[in-house]
Amino acid sequence: MKCKHCDFENLDQATYCSGCGKPLNESNDVVTQSKNFETKNRRILISVMSILGIGLAMIIAWMILRPNQLELAKEAYQSDDLTAYENVESKLSKEQKTEFDAYLIEEAQFLMLLNQMDYFIKKLFVDLKKLSYMLFKQMKSIPL
Repeated sequence: MKCKHCDFENLDQATYCSGCGKPLNESNDVVTQSKNFETKNRRILISVMSILGIGLAMIIAWMILRPNQLELAKEAYQSDDLTAYENVESKLSKEQKTEFDAYLIEEAQFLMLLNQMDYFIKKLFVDLKKLSYMLFKQMKSIPL
């Protein structure tokens, strides 16, 4: 059998070349098989890493671009859209529900403060009206 690498004439039953030491039959080439195996493994590894990288990028993009449920709940509450509010509220996490409850308490306190201010402003106008009426009466009684 003639070696295809160095053209040395070998015995027919030889598996390796006596001249260069390389395998005579490609199926026995352990080095070639291991290189093919490494190449296949690299391709598989690159494919798996690519898929994982794309998946991670998609998860990060979703985390960044997804709507903030808490902000959506606040907007729905402020717009008095009960259906949208109930829809968004059901998607809030436990921490977001706690934060939203705190927001509702702040809103209620603010509305109470506005009502109190409205009451005091109305009372102030009534008192000013009484005071101006009393001053007008006293000015009328003063002779010129």
